Amino acid sequence: MNGNAPVHVNLSTGSSAIAISAGASATCAILDDYSLQCWGQQSGEFDGTTDSLLNPHTMNFTLGAEVAYSDQDLDGDGTVNALDTHMAGDDDGDGVPVPDDPYPSNPSRWMDCDSGSWGRLSCSPAEAGHYAESGDLYHTPCSVGNYQPEVGYPLCYDASAGNFVDVSQATVQSLCSAGTYQPDLGQSSCVNSSAGNYTSPSFGDAGSYSSSAFNISAMSAEYNGSIHSSSDAQDLYMMVVPKDHGVTVGLTSPSGADFDLEIYNESLTLLNGSYSTSYDKTSTNNTNFSADTNLYILVSPWSGTGQYTLQIWLFYAADGTLVGNPSMSVDVEIGTGQYQCSPGTYQPGIGQSSCIDASPGYYVSGSGSTTQTPCSPGSFQSGTAQASCLLATPGNYVNIYAAIDQTPASPGHYVNTSGATEEVACAIGTYQPSMGQTSCLDADAGYYVPSSGSSFQTACSPGTYQPSTGQSSCIDASPGYYVLYYNSTSQTACPVGAYQPSTGQSFCIDASPGNYVNTVAATTQTPCDIGSYQPLSGQDRCNLADPGNYVSSTGSTTQTPCDVGTYQPNWGSPSCMDSPPGHYIDTTGAIAATPCLAGMYNPNSGSSSADACIPSDPGNSVPADGAYFQTPCTPGHYQPSSGQTSCLDADAGYFVAVHGANSQITCGLGTFNPDTAQSSCTDASAGHYVDTPASTSQIACTAGTYNPSTGSSSAADCLPTDAGNYVPMAGAAAQIPCAIGSYQPSLGQASCTLADPGHYVPTEQSQTQLECLLGTFQPYSGASSCSDAEPGHYVDSNGSASQTDCPPTTYNPATGSDDRDDCIDVGPGHYSDEWGIAEQLECAPGTYQPNSGQMSCIDSDSGHFVASSGATSQSACPSGTYNPSEASGSAADCGPADPGHYVDSQASSSQTPCSPGTYQSSPGQLSCTDADPGHYVSIEGQAEQIPASLDTYASGTASTSTEDCPESYITLQEGADSGDDCFLDSDGDRIHDTADSDDDNDGVDDGIDMCPLGLMGWSSSPGSDNDADGCKDTEEDADDDNDGFPDDGDALPLNPAEHADNDGDGLGDTEDPDDDNDGLTDSDEAAAGTDSKDPDTDDDGFGDAVDAFPKDPTEWADTDGDGYGDNGDAFPGDASKHLEEDLMGKYGFVIALLGALLVFGLGGWMVLRRKGEATVTEAAEHTHSVETPAQPVYEQESELEMNTGQFLEELEADLSRPTAPPHAKMNEQGQLVWVDDAGTVYAQNPDGSMVTFNVSTGLWEPLE
Repeated sequence: MNGNAPVHVNLSTGSSAIAISAGASATCAILDDYSLQCWGQQSGEFDGTTDSLLNPHTMNFTLGAEVAYSDQDLDGDGTVNALDTHMAGDDDGDGVPVPDDPYPSNPSRWMDCDSGSWGRLSCSPAEAGHYAESGDLYHTPCSVGNYQPEVGYPLCYDASAGNFVDVSQATVQSLCSAGTYQPDLGQSSCVNSSAGNYTSPSFGDAGSYSSSAFNISAMSAEYNGSIHSSSDAQDLYMMVVPKDHGVTVGLTSPSGADFDLEIYNESLTLLNGSYSTSYDKTSTNNTNFSADTNLYILVSPWSGTGQYTLQIWLFYAADGTLVGNPSMSVDVEIGTGQYQCSPGTYQPGIGQSSCIDASPGYYVSGSGSTTQTPCSPGSFQSGTAQASCLLATPGNYVNIYAAIDQTPASPGHYVNTSGATEEVACAIGTYQPSMGQTSCLDADAGYYVPSSGSSFQTACSPGTYQPSTGQSSCIDASPGYYVLYYNSTSQTACPVGAYQPSTGQSFCIDASPGNYVNTVAATTQTPCDIGSYQPLSGQDRCNLADPGNYVSSTGSTTQTPCDVGTYQPNWGSPSCMDSPPGHYIDTTGAIAATPCLAGMYNPNSGSSSADACIPSDPGNSVPADGAYFQTPCTPGHYQPSSGQTSCLDADAGYFVAVHGANSQITCGLGTFNPDTAQSSCTDASAGHYVDTPASTSQIACTAGTYNPSTGSSSAADCLPTDAGNYVPMAGAAAQIPCAIGSYQPSLGQASCTLADPGHYVPTEQSQTQLECLLGTFQPYSGASSCSDAEPGHYVDSNGSASQTDCPPTTYNPATGSDDRDDCIDVGPGHYSDEWGIAEQLECAPGTYQPNSGQMSCIDSDSGHFVASSGATSQSACPSGTYNPSEASGSAADCGPADPGHYVDSQASSSQTPCSPGTYQSSPGQLSCTDADPGHYVSIEGQAEQIPASLDTYASGTASTSTEDCPESYITLQEGADSGDDCFLDSDGDRIHDTADSDDDNDGVDDGIDMCPLGLMGWSSSPGSDNDADGCKDTEEDADDDNDGFPDDGDALPLNPAEHADNDGDGLGDTEDPDDDNDGLTDSDEAAAGTDSKDPDTDDDGFGDAVDAFPKDPTEWADTDGDGYGDNGDAFPGDASKHLEEDLMGKYGFVIALLGALLVFGLGGWMVLRRKGEATVTEAAEHTHSVETPAQPVYEQESELEMNTGQFLEELEADLSRPTAPPHAKMNEQGQLVWVDDAGTVYAQNPDGSMVTFNVSTGLWEPLE
């Protein structure tokens, strides 16, 4: 029956269960025939026995099956089953025996439910929106301002700041709507943001100071906040931590950012902090606060910005029970405060979610503005949301308020400063054609400006000019100059060939024929010199006489040609020259003599015919025209003919040895001539021969042969090379010996053979190569020797081209080794890990090798070291030291155990931290020391013991923690080792009460302190304790000035001589000579009979001091001083009268006449109306039309009807026309002025006409 495995039971045949109730030890089922069967353990309830039943037992109810089992009395003891459990100690029969029954005498209640549950017979969790404290019979609904989202909680949560709860039994809090906020906890509504401020549902920022800290509810929750920018320096929150509770805070920084977390007590003393990278966590260290305490939580950005999560666990310090749900999310900064409108925005209204951008032409310079300010003249603003206006830029100005743009300076004007309110006219000599300019333009050179404010400049006229800018006039052209065009900047000098003797001219005069002007700016012309002439006018020079001509006088206009036999090659000549030798002239006007042609010459001068030229002789030449002699041919040249211009070059293979030759000579055998025009032939050079006459070249001996002689004339003169020699090219004069490393066994060869690898040739001119011997080798061709086998190698055959490496684990220090046995095994402490090494390698420090013939060394183990090279073993670190590393190469690698640790054996690879309660202050120790009494070590690995902090103690040795002194008890120094060292200190001033004359530290000794153990944390001063009785004015003292009047009814609670201040001016009524502050002293008002406590005794809106009738609510002024108030004075400006004439007596006749006319008119209208009705058809009678039939007979009657209506309208207008009321005031123009009940202002002129003031136009308008 006690097994956990299910078992089958058999119900009554053909029956099935319709309801089952299973307990820990027994089960009952109601069958479909409504019988009850039970099985399991019993105490006599089923069949009267204590036997456990495996099969269902049909219950037999003595009171009938229709009576519930709980109301039956199966054992007949007079106690119904529900209350009869047959349990010892269950005196009330409720089934719960003592001591488990908290209500042993109450059979209807046996549950004492835990916190969060309620019930009488069973416990149920408090529903959401409710709470239940320990032992509650029913759960309590959360009140307005509180909520509870979950079931089974013993308290409701205050609505968070920025939220509200306006109903009871709330399961959620509501976020303040846009434009509202709530800084406090547990509120039922939100506050409208004030003018100049806004509240956004998407933005908030916790303050940075205790005065601006955001409140958070005293509950566990997950608070979401934000460091929104670099200007958001930190976020500070305040939670009121209940007595005997503690707080743990976790901070999750946004990705890529690093925020720090700190918590402070209500004195802003740092309690704890965390400065990790992405997640920080800290707590109050299970501080058991003795009273409700303000705890400040500070989030500070170390780097980055973004959303963060602040998770808070509020717990009961005694057992760690959490208050609230740490997973419940709250947006902690939203809706908690209002924010000032930033510069450039404003907000005139309340309850707004945003600010209004400043309009164009306006600005808002500060924060929290309720209005915008128009830009002043000289400034403008075209944008919106601006914090300032822009100064008008140079070239522009602003002459109005609230300008949205600047005005450019107009043409002829400029603005050269910022912030200008007007433009400036351009000065004389300057102009400005454009708008928006910062300066005027100086008149250009060639222009002038004669007046100010000009938008253009004027061009100088022809004959005048102006070289300077900014001028107001032009200058006449000087003599020798002219000005041809408008807007000239300079006068132009008359050019060469022209002149001008006058001023202010626009042209110059051309020079006449036979004359010239050769300078600029000339005022006269000059005649031509001898050798020159000028047939034209306006010339700047005279023409020189042409070559072949001459001019013999001044001022000429023509030139004369030279005669036959004479010539003139030059310009400007006064005469001609004779023909020179080698030439002749056979025409007039010649500019040059005609030369004799090349090949001919003439030794005479003055010749006038070509017949004077003579041909050259053979062996001579005349190479150029105009020669007066012939030239002989030079060696290497010859000429067989006469009359020639040049000599002939001797051909290649030939030569000419003398001057004036007329033929050339052939080169003989053994000589040659490769060039022309030579005076001799060249012998064949060594290595060559010439075997034909008239040769132009020599023939080279072939490769492999040589010729040491010159002038050879046969190929037989070329000799073959000897063995051991070679000739690599044609034309050699000698054979070349084979170099060292090469050889040649044959004759007549063009090259030598390189020695093969494994061979060598030690001498020059060798005919054979040699093999390398044992122990030597040669890897290259053409070697002159063999190399000895290097250390680490050997050569064991002749003629080797390579050496063999000694294998790893061996070495060979010798050279020239010729056998494998020369490779030696490495010894212990050494290794060889490569082929062909000459020396064995020592094991480095930190490694060792105990064996020979090894390829590597062994790293020293952790806890060991090897200090020297070539070691065959490792050394153990001594006790007190350790080495966590392998391959350590120094005893210094065995580090001493750090303070707070020990090493108790040799060869240790690690140190052991001192366990809590022990410490070790020295390094390199074998054990740790127990903490002394009064000290403790809370964590392992500590180098020092910690004295018990103030207000704690540690008893015994090897303590791992301290015990707190009872609340309000202190220790006098650190390191207390017993609870007897704790002394009572009520005010927390660290002076225990036995020695403290002021136990609450308020500055008032206990002997005279009316509140000797009152509020803590304040000091009595005139500002906080006005009557110096030791009771704080704001919280403890109900009568701060001890005048017998409680503060809540005392207008001057800090003045013992005063308690009333009627006018609120800060001066008590006893001392105040004018209690209602109306300008009249209390004594004056007593004499006048007015109320000295009321500044307007008659409540007419005019103060007693200015009211001519202070006790008459209908009057307050008497302009004419006649003793009658202006409101009742018909003539307030005339002291001689105050009553109106009898209007009825004066105008009665007129009124009666108007009445008669009215009656007559109405009567006539009725008659006409009756006549019109007689003609209306029956159908028309039933319509709503007021039109009459369009028949001529009624036209006159219609006109009469219209005139009557017009009369009535005019009469109604006259009667409704306003008249001046009795309270109308007369102004200095004699007009009566008044305001009617609708606020319309009227004025009646002295002539009776009336005007009214139109507020929309600001003008007085006639009243029609």
